[in-house]
Amino acid sequence: MKKKWLVGLLVGTFLVTGCNDPDTPDVQALNDNHRISPEQVTYGLLGPGPINYGSIRHSAMKSQMAEVNTTGGSYRSANNYHQDLGDDQALMKRIVANESPFNPGSVMIAGHNAWVTVHVPKEFDQTNKQTELDKLKRTFLLEVPRYEIHLKEG
Repeated sequence: MKKKWLVGLLVGTFLVTGCNDPDTPDVQALNDNHRISPEQVTYGLLGPGPINYGSIRHSAMKSQMAEVNTTGGSYRSANNYHQDLGDDQALMKRIVANESPFNPGSVMIAGHNAWVTVHVPKEFDQTNKQTELDKLKRTFLLEVPRYEIHLKEG
């Protein structure tokens, strides 16, 4: 029984090791006589810390592209003003308050859609209300063209 196991183990080992091509990329590193320098070992073990500062400082830069600022002109500083959705909501409320006889309500923005609630005074009849809503919709189209405005009465 032991003899069968031993023969099977030897045949299996022979088949596994004997069928490898020594020039495949998997074992190519084993065939190269490449020596690793002590600097590579210390850098790999210690990283770019204070011990390796001298070798890092004197090593040549591979590319200067890392120092090029590739951001847009409006985002070069965090202190610059950047328009956001809150500004768009305030603009829509201001348009309702200043360009129409209605009172502004809530403004909800989702993607390219904006739902604007307007409060219509009681003295408006249906025809006057509809003409004023149409004027307001045209004003929104001119002032805020990136949104599809949906007017709701509140």
